[in-house]
This record gives sequence, structure tokens and C-alpha cells, in this order.
Amino acid sequence: MLREALAAAPSLAGAGGAGGDHAVRAAHPKEIILESLKLPPRLLNCPPLAPLDVFARGFAKVASAVSANSASAPPPLSITPGRGGSVQGVVLANGEELRARTVVVNADPFKLQTLITGAHADAAWSTRVESYRKDGTTMKVNLALNGLPKFTCLPEDRGQYGPTIHLLPDEADVMRSLRTSYDDVCAGKLPEFPTIEWYIHTTVDPSLKDPQGRHNSALFVQWVPHTLAGTTWEAQKDRYVKHLLGICDRFAPGTSALVDDVFALTPPDIERHFGITRGHIHHVDNGFGFDDRLPIATPVGGVYSCSAGTHPAGSVIGCAGHNAAKRVLHDLGLSRA
Repeated sequence: MLREALAAAPSLAGAGGAGGDHAVRAAHPKEIILESLKLPPRLLNCPPLAPLDVFARGFAKVASAVSANSASAPPPLSITPGRGGSVQGVVLANGEELRARTVVVNADPFKLQTLITGAHADAAWSTRVESYRKDGTTMKVNLALNGLPKFTCLPEDRGQYGPTIHLLPDEADVMRSLRTSYDDVCAGKLPEFPTIEWYIHTTVDPSLKDPQGRHNSALFVQWVPHTLAGTTWEAQKDRYVKHLLGICDRFAPGTSALVDDVFALTPPDIERHFGITRGHIHHVDNGFGFDDRLPIATPVGGVYSCSAGTHPAGSVIGCAGHNAAKRVLHDLGLSRA
């Protein structure tokens, strides 16, 4: 079922977009360790569960081609300093220490701050990181569908299932509804009609279907409160999922009947499942400008950030990782002319 599949191998989103905390740490110029807080060792032998899992496989293949070693490891506890304020290595949860002159971290800025606590004394950098701390306001409703929905406005298949499907109120009411929803979330209330992005991944990549041939789909819901006022997510989650599917039914009648399985992730669920601080999938809230994000270099020499919270931000665009790689190569004197 969808719940067990996602629990066994979380998407590398982070993401994400609904992404997770993944760090790429070089223990040697030819040794790369891929670390996920919940990435099982068998992941690279599993059928792909999401497009970013395909990316992870590709990354491992490219790394292997240049004689790198890829491995799943226990989560890191700390980054240890060496002489002169530069990195010496990483201590893992099992007590093992990996010596390294370069450490690239894809965890959120707050996890990074925890990792290098004690390895630096840069108060200004820590203050900057703390200024980013905000609650996540995104809910992800993963669905297993036994068929494709049929939209009232476009019942025949004209390719509408592949792109992102946006569900919004009627045009004349959309701006008022968005403002009301935003105000409700700020007050700790669940919005009546949040903005919803609807994805049906298997129409783009059929390999994502389960053995029963069901479609992998998801509702990306913005916004919801991290903490509800006067009640709890435990009390409201199932009811709210049904409400969200009811909104889908308004656009594509019968959608609820197509749902064989649901795995819903509220902001607190996202933090528990993927380890992302406060369940904020963007790591740093989009209220901060791209140029206000965390710099690639950290106060510890040889330690770099490449996460969604790093300039110029995430959303599965790869720019933070690309820029971090360029900076690392430059600092190691390996830049190409």
C-alpha cells in the first residue's frame, strides 16, 4: 500500500519541494557518502517511487563512474573542527568518525547549525540562521488512485493529467478566497478552500504505478497551520483529507471513489517523517528573498551548504547544489578552465 511504500523509501524531495534531509559528504576526493535521516540501505535496489528517486539512482551511477563509493550511513551527530577553524570530519550516530577536508550538507539550515555547533563561534552566522526559523504551512496528501479523474470542464484526455493541475475558486472569488484562507491559517484555522496543486505522477512516468496498476497522485496543499488553534491534527486530519477530496469532486466528480489509499502528511508529520525542521519543505520560508538565503560557505572552512535553504533556494531546481559544487571545486583548486 501507498503508506508502507512511502514509509520504506521517502522521496528525495526536499522536498521539495516535499523534500527530506539529505547530506552529501566527501570523506575523500573519491569517496562520497549519501546520507538520509530515513534512507534505507536497500533504496538503490528498489523500484523508483518518485521522480527524485530516479535522480538519486542517476547520481549514484555517475558517482560510481568516477570511482566514488556510495553508501547509506547512520545519521551524523556533529561536524568536528580541525586546526585553524577548518573541518576535520564527521561523527556519526554510531560513534564512527569519518575524516574529511570537505563536507557538503543538504540538511536544512537549522540541522546544519546543530551539526557545526562547537566547531565555530560565529554569532552573526547563528543569528542569521535563527532569523529564518518559521513553521511549515504545507500539507501533502499522497494518493493511490484506481483510475484517472474525469474533469467536468475537460472530460476527454487531452494531456491535462501530466502538468500540474491547480484547483482554485471561481475567478471572480479567487483573490478574496486566497486572502481569507491566508488569514485563517495565520489564526490557526484550517482554510475552507486552500490553494491546491494536484499531481498525477504516473501519467508522466508509468513506472511509478504499483503492482496493481494504480496511479501515484498527490495533493500539494497551501496553506495549512502548523499547529491548530483549539484542536489537534490528530483530531482533524482524516476529516480534512475528506474535505480536500470533496473539493476535487467538485472539479472531477467521483474522485473520492477512485482513492484506494491515502498517506497524508501535515507539517508536524513532515518533520517526523523526513526530519525537516518545523516541517517547512522550503527550509527557509519564501517570505525571504532568494538573495537573503543561507550562503554556500559556512563559518567552518571546508563545510558547505547546498540545501533548499541555500541561495538561490529550492523547489527542485538544483541551483543550490550546482552552485555549491562550483564553489567546492574552486576552493579545492579543481575548477575547470
